[in-house]
Amino acid sequence: MEKSVIIIYMFCICLAATAQDSLYVHSVQGTVLQTTTSWQNSLSPIYKGGLITQHTLLDLKNNSSLSAISKKGDVYTIKGPGRFKTSHLLKNKQGHNPDNLTQKYFAYIWKEFMGHADSQTRIGGVFRGTKLMQLPQDSSYIAGNRIDFSWKNDDTGDDYYIIFLNTTTHEMLKVSSSNTLLSLYKDSDFLKNGMTYSWTVTKNEFADLDNLTYNLFTLIDRNTYQDLLTSTYGNKVSELKKAGLTSLEINKIICDTYGLCK
Repeated sequence: MEKSVIIIYMFCICLAATAQDSLYVHSVQGTVLQTTTSWQNSLSPIYKGGLITQHTLLDLKNNSSLSAISKKGDVYTIKGPGRFKTSHLLKNKQGHNPDNLTQKYFAYIWKEFMGHADSQTRIGGVFRGTKLMQLPQDSSYIAGNRIDFSWKNDDTGDDYYIIFLNTTTHEMLKVSSSNTLLSLYKDSDFLKNGMTYSWTVTKNEFADLDNLTYNLFTLIDRNTYQDLLTSTYGNKVSELKKAGLTSLEINKIICDTYGLCK
C-alpha cells in the first residue's frame, strides 16, 4: 500500500513539473492536429488552452498556424504546412516587447490556463481585509455606458453596502447587495460623463464615511477615450497588435493595466 501511495505521489509531481515547463496554445488558425511521441499514434485537433509538452508532435495543414505561450510570457509561433516537434516551435520565439507589457500579459494568461492565477485577483475570492474594492481599479477612466463593480468576498454572509460619492456635487448613492457584483448605468440622475466619483464597499450599513477607504473613477465619452488611448498608449497598442492580439484583448489589457476602460 505504501509503495502505491509513493508511486501515485511521484506521478503527480511529474505531471506538475511537466505542466510548469510546458507551453499552452494561445491561438489556432486553420487545422492543427497533435499527437505524442510517434506519428504512428492517432491524431487529434488541438485548441486554445491545449497543453504542449516536449513530447507533443504538431501537424499543421495548409494556411494553418499556431501560437503558444510559456510560463515567462514568451510567445512562440509556427506556420504550416508541415509536421513539427516542440523543439522546432521553441526556435520560433516572437520579438521581445520593450516595455514588457505583452510579456506580462501572456505570463498571466499562462497562469490562467494552469489554474494558478492568484485567487486574490479573482472576483469572489475570499478576502479578510479592510479594502474590499476590486474593479474598476483606483483612478480609472471609463467610457462604457455600463459600469461593472466588483469587490472581494469577506466570507461572512452579511450584505455589502456600496457607497458612491460625486466628488464635485457631493451627492451620494448607497446600494446594498448580497453578492460581489453590481452594474450601474450612465445618464441616470447620478452617473454622468465628465464627473469623478469615489466609491467604497463596507459591511456596516451605518459606517462613518470619513473612516472608509475609497477608490476613484471618472466617466468619459467615447471621443475622450479614443484621444487618451491614441495619445498616451498608442505605442503600447501597436506592440500588442504586432503580438497578434485582438482589439478586445488589447482593450482589456489597457483597462486592467492602466485603468483606461472602453
